[in-house]
Amino acid sequence: MISMGSSSGGTAPGDQVAAGPVEAWLARWRWGALLFLALVVFIGYGNSLHNGFVWDDQQIIVNNPVNRSLTNIVQVFTSPDVLYTDDIAAYYRPLNRLSYLVDYALFGLQPAGYHLVNLLIHLADVLLLYLLGMRLFRERTPAFVAALIFAVHPINTEAVDFISGRNNLLATLCVLATLLLYLRGRESGRRSQYLLAGVALFCGLLCKEIALMVLPMLFVCHAEPFGDAALPWRERLRSLAPAVAAVPIYVAMRLAVLPALVEPTRQGSGIWARLAQDLYIVPTYLSRICWPAGLQAYYTVPALRGAQWLVPAAIWLALAAGLFVVLRYGDAAERFCLVWIGVNFIPVSNIVPIPSAPLAERYLYLPAVGFWLMAGCLYRRIAASGSRRTAALVAVLLLGVIYGSLTRQRNRDWHDDISFFSALVRVDPASTYGYYNLGGAYRTSGDLARAREEWQRTVELDPHHSLALNQLGNVSFFQGRLAEAEEYYQRAVRENPDNAEAHYNLANLLEQLGRASEALPHYEAFLRRVPPEYGPMVPEVTARVEELRRTGR
Repeated sequence: MISMGSSSGGTAPGDQVAAGPVEAWLARWRWGALLFLALVVFIGYGNSLHNGFVWDDQQIIVNNPVNRSLTNIVQVFTSPDVLYTDDIAAYYRPLNRLSYLVDYALFGLQPAGYHLVNLLIHLADVLLLYLLGMRLFRERTPAFVAALIFAVHPINTEAVDFISGRNNLLATLCVLATLLLYLRGRESGRRSQYLLAGVALFCGLLCKEIALMVLPMLFVCHAEPFGDAALPWRERLRSLAPAVAAVPIYVAMRLAVLPALVEPTRQGSGIWARLAQDLYIVPTYLSRICWPAGLQAYYTVPALRGAQWLVPAAIWLALAAGLFVVLRYGDAAERFCLVWIGVNFIPVSNIVPIPSAPLAERYLYLPAVGFWLMAGCLYRRIAASGSRRTAALVAVLLLGVIYGSLTRQRNRDWHDDISFFSALVRVDPASTYGYYNLGGAYRTSGDLARAREEWQRTVELDPHHSLALNQLGNVSFFQGRLAEAEEYYQRAVRENPDNAEAHYNLANLLEQLGRASEALPHYEAFLRRVPPEYGPMVPEVTARVEELRRTGR
């Protein structure tokens, strides 16, 4: 068995202190902690069951015909998740997509069912973390503390409330299952457990690529002070073989669908520029974990100057001090947590460019498991003195209540697109992304006046925002103010000549105004830049271009 309880392999801090009432309760009723954690998860996320489909859910789930039938299973495994334009990567996460097919078979397009599935997966992750903590600490209370904070910390709301972010929940489930099955195989000597661990890792890779990072963690379990150094190398390799074998099988499946393991993204910056962004990203993540205020779904990475670097610099200094303390004075369990954080943060650290965004709270769902386990380590140290044990437990439970309240409040932000983007601009009043999409949400709801206000606010913040200018042109067009609509469309194409929709709208308006000769170059510009979603319009526009060329109008 692995020896992660302390640096010497002996009794963990606090083991020799007389147990308090909570420890006694946990010891008497082994299922008590699991049931209590389940109750906490349902209380914390119960109000999310009233939420709808939000943000990318419309594209990925609601309007995706592949999700409508279980007969599409083969297509799910033989095609990428989303076909983007040439400069954005496509994902290959078929097991996550398969879960949406099952959701539709069970619930149709009733979002409550989808949210319930996310809640149940999060609950499973919490319970598996508790079991991992039991093996790590060799006592129940620190494991319970780690699982409790994981259950209710508000930074996890994006991963749980965002249906399209389920891949993070599933990947974490598979990673924790892989590690627990592997450790069980180490203890029992049964090779079937190693085989199951390999299957779990393979499933995790089919949910999200970050699951690959459990492989280094399995190697860590064989290294001092985490494992049995006396285990023969042949036995070590034999135990790791099923997990290692899962990787080339996954790689072969991915390469059969996608042309490369790493796809190009919108982020054209090189490795050094991306690492420079981490000077801001890492402190942002740490600050949200330690002080979960100002949570939001869409972050930008600003170019900090002068005094703006003071807060990130202070957080980096605190991080360096914490690393020194753990490496110098920490026990094996604390170093294991540190390795978990570092290893699992690599895939979301911008070393490999991330197609969707360089920074997002849902990316932390798996790496932050190390922080929650570290919280268990901190409790164990504080509770080493019997006089402080009760105070530490009270503090943890109070923290759980505070976090749970913040989580329930954050769940309401995910109710619909209007509440979602309203929360975004409330936290970041300078977010043109938030105001633009809030306008789209109001337009979808039928409130064109509010939509116009939000798009005007977008243009006030960014006069070059071509998409918002185009939408303002649409509002003016629908309200019959054609001269105003033309002005907006002209500005939209000037600010961004690649705005295909604005070119089409301008051409259509110019034709209605009897200026067909001016419309022709904009129709042609549309055809040169047409995005995939406007593909069905190409034959009609092509025919119109040919007609205008033939008539010479």
